This record gives sequence, C-alpha cells and structure tokens, in this order.
Amino acid sequence: MSNEIEERELIVKINHASYSMKAGTVDILFVSSDNGKHIELPSSKEFPTKGVFISSEFENISRQFKEEELFYLQKWTRDDGKIDELNSGVLPPGDHIHWAKGTAVKKKDPLSFIPIFDGKLPNISTGEVDINGLPVNKPFFIRDHQEIYGPFTANARQADETIKASPFPQTVLNIKNNFILKISETLLERDSIIATTPIQQYIKSLRMLPDISAEDRDVEVFDFISDEKLVAFFSKLKFGKKTILSKKETEKLKMGVSGAIKKRELNKEDNRVIRIKEVLDTYLTEVDFANELINEYFTTSIGKSFLGTYLKENNGSDIRPVSESKETKQVIDAQEEQLRQLKSQVLSQQERVEKAKIDASKKVEEAKKKAITEIDDIQKKSKEELEKASKEASSELQSDIIELESERDNITKTIKDYYQEHEKIKNLEDVKDEKKYLKRQSEEFQKAVDTQKDLLNRPGELSGKMAEVKIVLDMLQGHSLDKREENYP
Repeated sequence: MSNEIEERELIVKINHASYSMKAGTVDILFVSSDNGKHIELPSSKEFPTKGVFISSEFENISRQFKEEELFYLQKWTRDDGKIDELNSGVLPPGDHIHWAKGTAVKKKDPLSFIPIFDGKLPNISTGEVDINGLPVNKPFFIRDHQEIYGPFTANARQADETIKASPFPQTVLNIKNNFILKISETLLERDSIIATTPIQQYIKSLRMLPDISAEDRDVEVFDFISDEKLVAFFSKLKFGKKTILSKKETEKLKMGVSGAIKKRELNKEDNRVIRIKEVLDTYLTEVDFANELINEYFTTSIGKSFLGTYLKENNGSDIRPVSESKETKQVIDAQEEQLRQLKSQVLSQQERVEKAKIDASKKVEEAKKKAITEIDDIQKKSKEELEKASKEASSELQSDIIELESERDNITKTIKDYYQEHEKIKNLEDVKDEKKYLKRQSEEFQKAVDTQKDLLNRPGELSGKMAEVKIVLDMLQGHSLDKREENYP
C-alpha cells in the first residue's frame, strides 16, 4: 500500500547512485510547504530514514545536479511494506520507506538556501580564502565570530592551489556592486532566516534580507572590492588607460587621483580613495616590481613556451658578440641567471601541481575502493540478515501452522460432539410427538367406548341408533333408500 503526498515539497541533495546509475538515493534536508513560506526539518516519525530511494531515471538527477547541490523533490510515495520491515527491525541498512521517480524534481531558486561556512574572511586585497568546500560561481556566506558576512562567490581552484572569493553580484539586496553585508547571527535566527541541518546552515533566501530594517545596528554594509578591481574602477574614471598597469601608467593613475582630490572631484576620506593611494604607493615602491611582472608572464602558457624554447636553443652557448661591453655582459649574465631561476621555479611549481594531481587521484581511487568495499559489506550483511530473517519467519510460520491445525481439530471435535448431542435431542422430540399422538388416539377410543356404554345403558335409543347406522351403511354400499326400486334376489 502506498501513500502519495503532493501538497508539500522536499528539499534534497544527492547521496549516491547505484552501479547502473538508473537508481539511487537522495538525502532529505528540509520539508517545504505553503509555497516555501514554511521550512521545517523532516520529522523522525514521518521520515525515519531521512532519505528517499529513486527507483528509476536517476540519471536525470545526476545530469542536472552536483553532489552538494540542493533541489526539490515534488512527489514521493510511502511503501507500507518497508514500514513493516522498519518496525520489525529487518529493514536493510541504506534502505528507505519512501520512493520516487527521477523525473519528479525541479531546480531551486538560485537565491535560496545559500550555505554558511565557518572561517576567516577572504583577503580583501587579493581575495584569497582558506575555507574548504566553497561552491564555485555560486553564492555563500561566511560566519566569523558570530557575524555573518556575504554574499560571496568563489572561483575554481587556481594552478597554485589558491581559491579566491569576491562579492556575489546580485540586485535584490539594494547594495552597491562589490559590497557585502555584515549581519548578526542572533538577528538572523530571531527572524527565522537561518535554516539548520545537523551538518550545515543556510540563509533561506537572499530576498528575505532586505526585510531586515536598514536602521538595525546589527546590519552593516562593507565595501569589499579587491585591489585589482579597485585599480580597474579608478582607471575607468580616465585617470589611466590600462587595468594591468606598467610603472608609468601607475604613476599616471596616482597623479590623476591626487589631482581629482585637489579639485574635490574625489573625497579624500572615501574608503576607496584611501585604499587606491595605498595600493599605488605599494605598487610603485615594491622592490620586486619588475620581477613580479616577469614571474606573472612566465607562469602563463606563452611565457612557459618561450622560456623552454629559449633555454633549449641557447643552453651552454655564448651568443654574445665579441664587441659586447663588460657591463652588457654582466646584465645578460644576470638575466640568464634570473631566467634559470624562473625556469626552476616554474618546473618546481609544475611538479607540485602534478604531485597534487597524483595525490588527489590516489585519494579518489582509495575513496572509491573504500566505498565499494563498504557497499559490498552492506550487501553481504543485508543478504545474511535477510536469510536469517527468512529462516526465523519460516520457523514461526511452521509453528503457526501446527497451532492452527490443532485448533482446527479441536473445533471439528466440538462440532461433532454438538451434532451428536443434538441428534439425541432430536430423537427425544420424536418420542414426545409419538406420545402425544398415542395420547390423542387413546382419548378418541375412550370417547367411543364411553359412547357405546351410554347406548347400552339406554336400550330405548339403541334401536334408533342401529337404524341410523344401517342407513349410513346402505348409503355407503350404494343401496337405494326407496324400497320400491330394490331388487330382491
């Protein structure tokens, strides 16, 4: 027996797929009702396994959603047979009492259920962040000392293994681009904006945040623009021509900012103005200014190709002309040494990346083997438990059969005894009826005798009675009552 529930939706994520990829399971995180206005955790009574078995078309889910991505399950069915197994303690590990099809899903609103991660804020200058598991190109918040910051978004892991985060672009929060919110965790919990599972917390929807009063002291707006975007921002004000600056362009941009401050086109107390001046000063006074540009170039694919070709063609050879001055020779020697160092750095970095890839591949393979072993153990254990349960059920069934057969024999004997007892009762009733009949006959005979006695006691009436009897007998025998018609022999 099944029970379909359509008036609510489940917010789920992928748990795992079966070997065939056509079936799998999803974990239930929340139960949504009233068009998402009410979000609750799944109750242990209704969803004791906290999951749903996808019986078919699981590939439709795998194609649309990643493992940690949330989505809606719109229809599911309860299997009462599985409930009986659960109640009797024979439900195999990993099984669920609800099932659904892989087509009964839909994507969630991209601005809903935004995850919250614990950790330190990204470096505002570079955007580098040290938090694992951040979603790529999707919004998230960061909790630091009971304050919630965001929304942020992260890019894919870079070649040097760094992850960079920046403010998530959106239009619903009524804040400027490259700005973020700082909100007290207590305020969000008070207004029921945070949804919590045992392992993760979420902002239910970005659309709920503007409802918080802007005058509330527990809500602040922060400018979180990076140095790179800050330079681009002021370059667009036509103080410079390029967003990737040479030293000359940097000086030009600095002069343009200073001139705008003097003309009061820019407010010198503005946070961005203060930061751009600091960034440009650092950029111009950096000792390794040229080296950073060279290093950045040689980490690109074009730079690596040029470096490899150059060193291959000129390794160990003296390509300098005889007339070259000593000073020029020293400069070139220094450059060659620098190139060798750069090559060493690039190769070392490549080795680290390759080693990280190999280590990651090994970890993935180990995780796969471990998962396969665990699944095999679960299946083996499930098979043994099922066989044991089957034997126990067979034994109980045999015992029930014997008990029922004994009960059947007892009932049969009772019925037989009942019929025998009632047969005697029936015979007794027949005797009573016979007695009544004989009694009536006796009474009639007694009346006849009494009548005859009475006639004998009255001789005068006897002849009359005899004549009556004779007439009756003649009529019965067909004799005529008219004596003239009689024929005598």
